[in-house]
Amino acid sequence: MHCGCWQSPEESEFESEVEQPWRPHAAFRIAAELGAGALTGVGLTLVGVRLGSSLCPQEAPEDPPDSCTLYPFLGGWLGSGLGFALGTWWGGSLLGGRGHILHTLGGMALGMAAGAGAFVLARGNINPLSGAAMLLPYALSVVAFEMSSSAHLQPMLSFTPRGGAVLGLAGRF
Repeated sequence: MHCGCWQSPEESEFESEVEQPWRPHAAFRIAAELGAGALTGVGLTLVGVRLGSSLCPQEAPEDPPDSCTLYPFLGGWLGSGLGFALGTWWGGSLLGGRGHILHTLGGMALGMAAGAGAFVLARGNINPLSGAAMLLPYALSVVAFEMSSSAHLQPMLSFTPRGGAVLGLAGRF
């Protein structure tokens, strides 16, 4: 009769081995996020350009208003950012990433705001800085997905010597 109180070394090694699910290397997962993001981004870019174009007048004036070039551009840019974020999320999740969709969309929104701000500060002219800032939604989508996949955050409260308090987040990535 075996009570489970004592095990031979072979039995304990055998029972301590727990089969972990297969997870691809992070570089492979990020490549999949970029590929899926690009694929989904292209699809929603086309939808955004079409929706933006539909806001222009149906009859073709000889001198179209500026909005007829701005609306399709903005629609395509918003569509590509949203599509890239969604693609990043499903591509990363497909390969075992544990990132959250809301964090990924938040990274995209933060990048959109920064890119739009740089575009406005450049007065609508595309220079190297505003052009690079227009790429922020794509980069921040991947960064936000990866950070939400591996971040372990907890609230932190600290007291200062003068009686004040500091509230924040502590974490490891």
